Amino acid sequence: MHPEQIFAEKGGRFVTPFSVLNDKFKSTRALVFDWDGVFNNGHKGGGSASGFSEIDSMGTNLLRFGIWLRNGKVPYTALLTGAENPIAYELSAREHFKSVYFKVPHKHKALSHMMEQEQLSAHEIAFFYDDVLDLPVAKDVGLRMLINDPAKVWFNTQITNDTADYVTANTAGGGAVREACELLLAGAGL
Repeated sequence: MHPEQIFAEKGGRFVTPFSVLNDKFKSTRALVFDWDGVFNNGHKGGGSASGFSEIDSMGTNLLRFGIWLRNGKVPYTALLTGAENPIAYELSAREHFKSVYFKVPHKHKALSHMMEQEQLSAHEIAFFYDDVLDLPVAKDVGLRMLINDPAKVWFNTQITNDTADYVTANTAGGGAVREACELLLAGAGL
């Protein structure tokens, strides 16, 4: 069975045609992840930290390894979050992500900074995100993987080709990051 059919039958939504998504992935040299609503469901309160799933963590490792196999170089990897999330920092340190941007109210400024520091072009960046505050970055980068949340009814109806390439079937904390990573790997034949 073809990867496009497998992911579509599971509920993934291709906003951009599968072949175009794969072409975009070929030039990917950087992976940028939002935190809340991507690695977890975004719930806060009571001193609880926003955690992550090991399934999603493994997805990021598989994707980085796949890019290394293809390019001979580990991709620049960063977390970009509007809040301060110590668990996000722990994951980044453990998995050797290159950068963590905390408390960033204007994420497009952080994107500009990382592009300048790492000599990246926008089309070389894959962005994994979930909500309105992420749209300025999503509109600028080459590959956009939107983490699904059925509760965002109106937001989900407004997704267009200039904001997302793929919408996951799974939700945050439920393997959505792993799904997006596996889709990119499967499409590339890795």
